[in-house]
Amino acid sequence: MINFIKYNFYKYRGEFLILINTTLWGALPVCLRDSENFLPPIFFAGMSLFFAGLCFFIITILKKDRKKIFQPKILRSQIYAVILITIFNFLLFCGGQKISADSSGIFLQTQIFFAILIFGFLKIEKFSRQKIIAAILIFLGIIMIFLHNFVLNTEGNFLILGAATIAPIATFFQQKISKIADANIAGVNYLLIGICLLVLSFLIGENVNFEIFTISKFWKLILASSAIYFFASFLWFSGLRYVEISLALMIDAFSPIFTLFFAFLFLQEIPSLEQLIGLIFIMNGVIFAARNYHD
Repeated sequence: MINFIKYNFYKYRGEFLILINTTLWGALPVCLRDSENFLPPIFFAGMSLFFAGLCFFIITILKKDRKKIFQPKILRSQIYAVILITIFNFLLFCGGQKISADSSGIFLQTQIFFAILIFGFLKIEKFSRQKIIAAILIFLGIIMIFLHNFVLNTEGNFLILGAATIAPIATFFQQKISKIADANIAGVNYLLIGICLLVLSFLIGENVNFEIFTISKFWKLILASSAIYFFASFLWFSGLRYVEISLALMIDAFSPIFTLFFAFLFLQEIPSLEQLIGLIFIMNGVIFAARNYHD
């Protein structure tokens, strides 16, 4: 029995790491929604990623890996990742404050379709019957959420959709880094991304009242979101060593389940019938993809 568990854990280690990461990511939309009318979104994103990146940078220094950051192959991918993830978080944090936590978490899963489409046509990954069937099931689930939420806040939906479009491409460069370096190297770029977002917040004139630094809720939200980014990203980068990006994103589609739970627990947001039906489709699609991946 123990050998069976060890064998399957080793065989599916990438999936297990991504699934644990997904649990943590499910809490992020709750932080975004809770910050509405309290924290400017770009400033909030910048602070969160800055502290997460600082943790990765400290680990890199302690491991004496800082020279790896400037290796040509790594540095090139880091630059692309910084640009794309900065745009991704700009859209995610702006959209996440405009719609409910559960809807933003579910709607973000449209990234799966962009991943299959982009990587399939660019021949980065192969199209397969399993991927197509899984994508259809997940698509049906997302349509249910889309129909429920679209009329409530169109702007928020399209901001999240924009983030979902960029996510697979950013993940592609993160995977390139993860395959030739440890997770802490891939996470160092969060430090620069955080700085870029803070500068962007200043340039676009976000109204930041610096008295919020004295409010305990401010630090609770910043520390919570930074911790989510740090631990979830560490697991994400580690898992990307072993699985294709489209499969990783399909497993990540489980995150809305945890978002629904956290949203109900902390925000008292009750899921609608459409959301629950949508989740059933999404769960079946993810299970189908993961089960057939190693066949």
